[in-house]
Amino acid sequence: MRVCLILLLAFAIGEERNIVNISSHGREQTGDDNRCRSGFFYREGWCTALSPKFLSFSGAVDYCAGIGAYSPSIHSKVDLDYWAGSAFDLSPRFWLDASCPEEGEPNQWRDKTPTDYMGPLGELQMCTPNYGFIMSSKGFVNETYSDMNQAVCVYPVDPMPEPPLINVDDQYCQCNKSAIELDIVFAADTSEGMSGTDVSDITSTIQSMLCSFALGIGAHQSNVAVLSFGNEVKLVKNFGDINSNDDISKINVPVLGGENPNFEEVIDQASSMLASTGRKLTRKAIVILSKSSSSIDYTNGISRAQQFQNTGGVVLTLDLAINSNALNGLSSRGYNIKLSSNVVADSLEAFCDANCFCQDGLVPYLVPNEKDRDLPMGCYKVGQKVAIFDDAQKECRKLKGFVITIHDDAKNFFLISLFPPKAPHWIGLKEYGSEFVWTDGSNDGYTWWAPGNPVKGLACVYAQQTSGFNTGWFSAPCKDYTYSLNYACQLRPFDAGYSGIQ
Repeated sequence: MRVCLILLLAFAIGEERNIVNISSHGREQTGDDNRCRSGFFYREGWCTALSPKFLSFSGAVDYCAGIGAYSPSIHSKVDLDYWAGSAFDLSPRFWLDASCPEEGEPNQWRDKTPTDYMGPLGELQMCTPNYGFIMSSKGFVNETYSDMNQAVCVYPVDPMPEPPLINVDDQYCQCNKSAIELDIVFAADTSEGMSGTDVSDITSTIQSMLCSFALGIGAHQSNVAVLSFGNEVKLVKNFGDINSNDDISKINVPVLGGENPNFEEVIDQASSMLASTGRKLTRKAIVILSKSSSSIDYTNGISRAQQFQNTGGVVLTLDLAINSNALNGLSSRGYNIKLSSNVVADSLEAFCDANCFCQDGLVPYLVPNEKDRDLPMGCYKVGQKVAIFDDAQKECRKLKGFVITIHDDAKNFFLISLFPPKAPHWIGLKEYGSEFVWTDGSNDGYTWWAPGNPVKGLACVYAQQTSGFNTGWFSAPCKDYTYSLNYACQLRPFDAGYSGIQ
């Protein structure tokens, strides 16, 4: 009988809580907590403080503002149930953050969050001047600003870190040679300056390189074509003609002759062919195999090569000359390779580096490697509108990235250029307990704190240019819409093994 009575009482309590839309089970509440500032206690992701006495609406607003917090705002049925439940164990009646801008207009939240939930009966749809809302165990109650109720002041804190999607930097620009995905035109110089042996060496070099590729137009496959050029340009193999070892073995580069190799025309034709492959997310490359000479005028060819590079393409030169570097002007920086016993291995490494790039619309953070080739150590997309930190991180995660991280002065200076002068912007540094952790999972010691920062209880961080290339880092709440700031997402570059699809 006693067990049945307990069950009946529990059922009755549950029924009462359903009537007043309360969901307060499983709620964690502690006293002083190192996640919160002094005077606040931690409660389910919120640092919370209560006014010592009942206050008018303006008094509650001033009290919360004075301790760096806000009265709660309601944005969903879940929020309503949560704060209605708080009327049982915090205060039976407390002010909400809603004010009336003009009669008949929707109520506005003073923390600058949108009025995106009007209440179960549309209570927030049309406001009355000098009337606000309190939260009771039964939900919204409309009262005049002069009525006296307790102030509940809150600011959000996240108790647990989010795991990073990937370990960065060391995974950028990986070289899986069997997964190189490029559209490539090989341009073989067969002018009078090239001997029969030279042309034979060039042909065998092309064949040896292609044997290492997965050929085709699928993911992690390379699509290749071959041109021969002297005074004129001739198509040897078009895209789609080379798909197997048998196709590779049948490559025969004809000797065209001509005193002056036409670099300008061959680069133009190669560029036109590459523009028509239809693979928008695949990087384009031109490989020029020649013997540099001081007697050749490369001026027009260099101009065309630069135009191709300006569209995102890479020009790689394989030079048969031992003591001349004249082809340097045609190649992208670091991509001039001497024809030697290691030419195939050196070329494949260059193709891997060329395969590491940022897709159109993203800003690369370029860092030269040991070959002096600029490689993207991150690709950056600036948010289209300002956001609180948590929303910024959600948007970045949709793109398989995270809010920008900073680990040295060079990157700090680069990131300044992404935003208008002195515009505050989020960085991916967040406090968890007693330590700060970056959104890429690292916790190195690089910092640029402004005086008086960091501030305990403000878990997120924004950066702002102070003067010249100097910036300061400032603590801020993660979910307060007053701190809707610029942000940028750091994304992984495409490389030989990663195409953004994984």
